Amino acid sequence: MCVQEQIETERLKFRQLTDLDASDLQDFFSDDEAMCYMPSKRDADGVHEWLSLAQESFRVHGYGPWALVQKSSGQFLGYCGLYLQKDVNGRDEVELLYGILRQHWNKGYASEAAIAVAKLTKRRFNIKKTHEFVGICVCDFPLSR
Repeated sequence: MCVQEQIETERLKFRQLTDLDASDLQDFFSDDEAMCYMPSKRDADGVHEWLSLAQESFRVHGYGPWALVQKSSGQFLGYCGLYLQKDVNGRDEVELLYGILRQHWNKGYASEAAIAVAKLTKRRFNIKKTHEFVGICVCDFPLSR
């Protein structure tokens, strides 16, 4: 079951990630500063593996990460969505995750996207409390607080 609802905010449009996003995602996943806050950098094969997992998440769970696109320009900004993380301190947890290309940091896109995904998810999947999501970060990233 896949979420069919359109997600848009004032500045953002969400769409399914496709293999055509691999180049933009490679820019994100190879950025040393951005990856300081993630488990590891990804090469081209790693990006394709991540895309496959994202697409599989939609097929299996009905949710996953979406591509974030700036409405005014159509430019790819990053991704935001949900992903089932297995065995987080002994429990399976739904992570609300995002990744924004560094040139778009400090513009509020991550917050805007995360709020939209949380609202959709509460309606669609009947998750009532925001504490039912987790966020996983490798190190302390002050902008994500």
